Amino acid sequence: MAEYTNITPPRIPFLDGDTGFVSREWYQFFFSLFQLTGAGENNVSLADLQVNPPPLESTYQYFVTTVQDDTLTWLSMHT
Repeated sequence: MAEYTNITPPRIPFLDGDTGFVSREWYQFFFSLFQLTGAGENNVSLADLQVNPPPLESTYQYFVTTVQDDTLTWLSMHT
């Protein structure tokens, strides 16, 4: 596993003045974020992202109708 780094201080330029590439410190920071977020490995396909999520069951949709004497009254939405 990669070593995690703190955010690079603003005094460090984003681009290396000699090479024109991203500086080593900023590269390490972004690589650390990449590792923390799964290193590009996931079980989600492009097809999964293009499909809408399934609708919620109507029994799971509730709304607070009144609050009185520290008591909540819930209204279940039935469609």
